[in-house]
Order: sequence, then structure tokens, then C-alpha cells
Amino acid sequence: MFKKMMKKHNVMSLEELMKTAIDSGVKLVACQMSMDVIEIKKEDL
Repeated sequence: MFKKMMKKHNVMSLEELMKTAIDSGVKLVACQMSMDVIEIKKEDL
């Protein structure tokens, strides 16, 4: 559902947003529940 909404509004995918943030030096912090919901592993951060 989240991916469909982002695509509908012409927003980069979560993966692209995360890569852009990391490449810009942003430190990502996510709670376990959020990671479980959007299927992100700790290693992906």
C-alpha cells in the first residue's frame, strides 16, 4: 500500500530515499515495529 501511494504521488521509493539519505551522510534510526512493517532488516540500515 505504501509503495503504491508513493508511486501515485511520484515520490522516490523508500529504498531510493534511504540510499539518498545515507549517501548524504544521514544517520538512520528506526524503531523495530517500523522496520517490521516496512520489511527492513537492521543490516539494510
